[in-house]
Amino acid sequence: MMEETTEVVGKNSLHKNVNNHHRYGYLPHYGRSSSVRRFVFFISCFGLYALVAATYAWLAFPPHVGRTDHVPSSSLGCREDNEGSWSIGVYYGDSPFTLKPIETVNVWRNESAAWPVANPVLTCASLTNSGFPSNFVADPFLYVQGDTFYLFFENKNPITLQGDIAVAESTDKGATWKPLGIALDEPWHLSFPFIFNYNGQIYMMPESNQIGELRLYRAVNFPLSWKLEKVILQKPLVDSTIIHHQGNYWLLGSDHSRFGAKKNGQLEIWYSSTPLGPWKPHKKNPIYNGKRNVGARNGGRPFSHDGNLYRVGQDCGENYGKRIRVFKIETLSKEEYREVQVPFSLEASRKGKNSWNGLRQHHLVVRQLSSGGYIGVIDGDRVTSGDLFHRVLLGYVSLAASVTVVLLLGFLLGIVNCIVPSTWCMNYYAGKRTDALTDNGFSRTS
Repeated sequence: MMEETTEVVGKNSLHKNVNNHHRYGYLPHYGRSSSVRRFVFFISCFGLYALVAATYAWLAFPPHVGRTDHVPSSSLGCREDNEGSWSIGVYYGDSPFTLKPIETVNVWRNESAAWPVANPVLTCASLTNSGFPSNFVADPFLYVQGDTFYLFFENKNPITLQGDIAVAESTDKGATWKPLGIALDEPWHLSFPFIFNYNGQIYMMPESNQIGELRLYRAVNFPLSWKLEKVILQKPLVDSTIIHHQGNYWLLGSDHSRFGAKKNGQLEIWYSSTPLGPWKPHKKNPIYNGKRNVGARNGGRPFSHDGNLYRVGQDCGENYGKRIRVFKIETLSKEEYREVQVPFSLEASRKGKNSWNGLRQHHLVVRQLSSGGYIGVIDGDRVTSGDLFHRVLLGYVSLAASVTVVLLLGFLLGIVNCIVPSTWCMNYYAGKRTDALTDNGFSRTS
């Protein structure tokens, strides 16, 4: 009896020790297995995100960016651009308020031409075919020397994806234009090349808000060679112009970096005795700081007509550069500034929204010719914002898809862990091993 009891106790003790051994012995194996699964899951998620990023970059950026040795120069330009597809047109009229497109004037390029000149007179193709790759041309400023017209404008470089200042020449009063080249190229974006005379020198004041400065350049060998004269303001001004009025120079521009500034709805004024500065801020600054559709942001060169001074602004209410607004400046002094909007419209193209400027136009420069008539240079676009919407949509869809896949994988892994707890597997394998050891022990005992 004692021997049987001892044998039973020994068997129970052996069975218990075996269970404990296998229960705790399998925990390290399970921990290692769980760590491996987490590591594989992490690597899979990282690889998925990398694949999505690579796919998006391949779709979003042209394959020629950064590599131009294998691409003909004629195929570099006129690519889809997230800023649009701006072109430049010419208008004629008896006043700045009666401008009509060049195609209504019946101007011919030459006797062998198949049709008269029509807008746009300058496009990305004009530059690209002349050996200066371009995605679009915009912000035109006109400069006249005798019978020769020079047009300075922003040229969007498809290789660097930034704006440079290009120049074109016309010897037939603006009907046709020959691209001369790039007048100003800096490591940062340039646009809005406001050009003027002062003390027998030719100056250009392009927008360079990307570096937080307003710079003034002087022509060394007009029109293609320019030298930095000075930094006239340490401010990231946008679309700045200068007006000479009642013995003072007035600088008008937008500073979107100011705290509380409304983008495309802000305007400030500075004044000085010379365009070289120093400049003092107007007491009413900011003159505007509100809705984007009021025309606060400058949209070209101010002009005079019938003894009145006018400022050109751009309406950015619906989208950037939607339309041009013109304001009559009634008061401009160191203490006050007042302007009122006046009616202004351009004759619409018969093509409507399908025309080169059918959806937006945001820049106007008007000049009176020696004949007494007026010429206007205007930029326009047939799309609202290039392909930016599609690229942003593609990016968000790709990100949402990858996040969804990762979350789904994590959810499924969690379900598996909940439905099949680790203790089931441990007890199952521990039981099998225990039975095997017990059977072996009984067989040896017996």
